[in-house]
Amino acid sequence: MEKTTTRLVEITRPDVDLAELQRTFDGIPRDPYLKVGVRHRTQSRFRYEPDRLVLLDRVDLYQSSDINPLEQYGGIVRTYPDMPAWVQTSPAFRAFIDHWLSLVPVPVTEFSAHQIRTVGDGSPVPEGRHRDGYEYVAVFVAKRHGITDDCARTTVWDAATEERIVDEVVLRDGEMVTFDDRLVLHDVSPLVPSGEVTDAYRDVIILTFPDHSKTLEHGKVVAESQKGGSS
Repeated sequence: MEKTTTRLVEITRPDVDLAELQRTFDGIPRDPYLKVGVRHRTQSRFRYEPDRLVLLDRVDLYQSSDINPLEQYGGIVRTYPDMPAWVQTSPAFRAFIDHWLSLVPVPVTEFSAHQIRTVGDGSPVPEGRHRDGYEYVAVFVAKRHGITDDCARTTVWDAATEERIVDEVVLRDGEMVTFDDRLVLHDVSPLVPSGEVTDAYRDVIILTFPDHSKTLEHGKVVAESQKGGSS
């Protein structure tokens, strides 16, 4: 794929060991909160240092219902496990992060990485066209398995003009889209299993800045939830 560059969106292919990044999805647990389809999920917070990545303490995820309107998904505190601890010393993961940070026009110290595996004929974006609620976001396709070549099409709109910046592009293994989440909306069409395959899935790593503990309302909502003994 040719590199696509605009003021708001870039599509690139990081020069990384793709097999090592794919291996991070081994044993990824099911997302117990999603009620429409099946997905598996982890999330972690990292601090970026010149000579290493540091896995930070786990923090629950909160997205307001304005950002994520899915029933029993947005507007609640969700608890997910971390990515495998070995990723913080993985050369492939470090190279992947270095590539992303070269595209982000502001200094980044702490960020989040979210792994999502969408299964079967599920929708990678069940909430539809939306923002994630961060400043900068990247979606990296680690692996497409057992799905048709033309499914899971990514579209990105300029939020101000509704112009399509990325028009139903299929991101292949090892490709990523980086965008200014404050200025665009994005969506991905559902998966279509290929033939009689029984284990169709699409694996992505989503990178977000700032990290998910610093999103709007997060601190107050999570603190109140934990104080009340729920998560």
